[in-house]
Amino acid sequence: MLNEKNQGIGELVFSKSEDTLTITRTFISPSYRKNGLAELLMMRAIEIAQTHNLKLSATCSYGVNYIEEHSDELKALL
Repeated sequence: MLNEKNQGIGELVFSKSEDTLTITRTFISPSYRKNGLAELLMMRAIEIAQTHNLKLSATCSYGVNYIEEHSDELKALL
């Protein structure tokens, strides 16, 4: 994720196995936190999983918490 000056301010790292997209890291630069950017990264991961008919999982704390908090909405991907 880049800011208006094309500087890296966030990233989403994931791995893909045969049928699962696993989020391994979400990071937002401290000065950009609390603006919903990490959620945007998660939404992109969900979009990728849906497009490729993959299950969704996470090993990073933000991803795990996000999936738990949205488990009803994500039921088809879990």
